[in-house]
Amino acid sequence: MVGIVGALLTPKVGSTVIQIPGSANRSPKPTTKKLLVCAPSNAAVDELVLRFKKGILTAKGEEMLPKVVRIGKSDAVNFTVRDVTLDELVERRMAPTKESANSKSADMDELRQKYRAILDERDAKLKQLEDARAKSIDPGTLQSEIDSLSATIRDTRRNLDIKRDQKKESSRNAEVLKRRIQQEIMDEAHIICATLSGTGQDLLRNINVDFETVIIDEAAQSVELSALIPLKFGCEKCILVGDPKQLVSFHSRLFL
Repeated sequence: MVGIVGALLTPKVGSTVIQIPGSANRSPKPTTKKLLVCAPSNAAVDELVLRFKKGILTAKGEEMLPKVVRIGKSDAVNFTVRDVTLDELVERRMAPTKESANSKSADMDELRQKYRAILDERDAKLKQLEDARAKSIDPGTLQSEIDSLSATIRDTRRNLDIKRDQKKESSRNAEVLKRRIQQEIMDEAHIICATLSGTGQDLLRNINVDFETVIIDEAAQSVELSALIPLKFGCEKCILVGDPKQLVSFHSRLFL
């Protein structure tokens, strides 16, 4: 698998063209430098990602450290490859934006606490005013204090509305930024790795990406219909890797 990927990612300038069976009479077409590598299980995909992370050899024997992106839920991915999951890569790039958003959220929480405190203070003074009037006691400056607190409450409520609108706008911008960063990461990647079922996620459908070549490892262990899922990206070549007698041999040993 690593050798196949290394050959496919070899720069075409000065390199040997890999002929596809049945294409002897066609002019060779340069391969794209983006591959979709799949397997039926998360364990098999993670093993491939781990090997790709260590580097590959091109067809010319040159060492290359490809950019790998692992598609999948973090809780289903081995911790040794989580640093190249799409979620983790996006999280790192969005860290400054999230820090700013968290700071704004903290300011809003502080303003809410202040708003509730002023409401409580005004309610207390309103009760004092009612008691003074009931007992025919001079309320003094209570009314003016209540008016001042009411004005502060109105101003604070306006500020809260403004900050709430800003937070909504910030959330929309963050979602747009997230999608843009996802697209950038996928554009920069050489190899995208996912389980067969993982390639059916909405995430890949929402990102503009095409793969000329799809490689499926442990293909003999996959269900035929699941092997069709990664082919929806319009690949021109699909390479199936695996031992067709692997499960037969395993079952035979069980019976023996």
